[in-house]
Amino acid sequence: MFGIELIELLVFFKTVGLAVAGAASFWGVVFIFFGRALKDAHEGALWHGVAQKLLWLFFPAVFFFGLMWLIIAVQACAFCVAGHEGISLAPETAYSELSFILQKQFSVFFLLELASLAVLFLFAFKRRFLFSHLRWVYGFFITLITIIYIYPWKEFGSISEAVSISLHSWHSILTLGSVITVDFIYIALRYNLRNILPKLFSFITVGIWVGLGLDFIGAGIVFGEEFVATPRTLFMQTLIGVIIINGVLLSGPIARAVLAFQKRMHAEVISLKLHRIIGISGVISLGAWSSITALDGFRSITFSYQELFLIYIVLVVFLYISREFVDKLAGRLKVWR
Repeated sequence: MFGIELIELLVFFKTVGLAVAGAASFWGVVFIFFGRALKDAHEGALWHGVAQKLLWLFFPAVFFFGLMWLIIAVQACAFCVAGHEGISLAPETAYSELSFILQKQFSVFFLLELASLAVLFLFAFKRRFLFSHLRWVYGFFITLITIIYIYPWKEFGSISEAVSISLHSWHSILTLGSVITVDFIYIALRYNLRNILPKLFSFITVGIWVGLGLDFIGAGIVFGEEFVATPRTLFMQTLIGVIIINGVLLSGPIARAVLAFQKRMHAEVISLKLHRIIGISGVISLGAWSSITALDGFRSITFSYQELFLIYIVLVVFLYISREFVDKLAGRLKVWR
């Protein structure tokens, strides 16, 4: 429908799951090592506490990725064989290349999911032991996820193409995954606001800018061969502009406003107005990065530029309403107090 195939939609969901799991692992490592480097033991413990909370984001993301991976493997018939007189042959399908990639990825995928189940067991029954070794756990997971993203699972026509694909894939951790991660952390910490929150915003904002830079580099490497001025491509460039404007006008000033608010008011809870501005900035960025990720895989989409822009506006409104619902639910249940 509208040029979007089911397999493309499943690949998008798989990408989101892996990007969020990668971002939770990456920032978990960063926060733990930053906290350990601080002279203030109390503040260091706060950073370690944020890293611990990221497990609540990591587990759903990595298992969602696993579910999508398995569904795609079935849909693409990745492990189907046809046997005759002792000879087994993989049948040709419309998704032969995707099937080949999934077959090669299987060992890394299986190790990732098995290790995640083991860590989930520790989280449930040996939490103190897990938290004391959390930096190594996150380091192990970000290494596996990085291998999935950057290893050349198929043959490429040139080294530049392979590098471009690797950068284009891995930047999702610093962009889409990090946007979801920072929103999760904000909801998790808003009811216990500390000096750590503005610093945390600054960390992840820098990470998102670096991710955007990696995307530009990856696109620039193959720009001459790959750029085609379709409505889909032009709208994706518009979304990049939206992300840049949002980052310059909202994300940076918001972090400074939170810090100034704390120093002036010595308050633990930010104002409703500032909370809404943060929410709007967050959903603009999340809507843009999720749309870019989706459109990157929807190669034959038939929507016009105007229709794509309207869909993006509707998506942002939906994300904001959903975010407010989750935030109020978390506050009512006092999940993070």
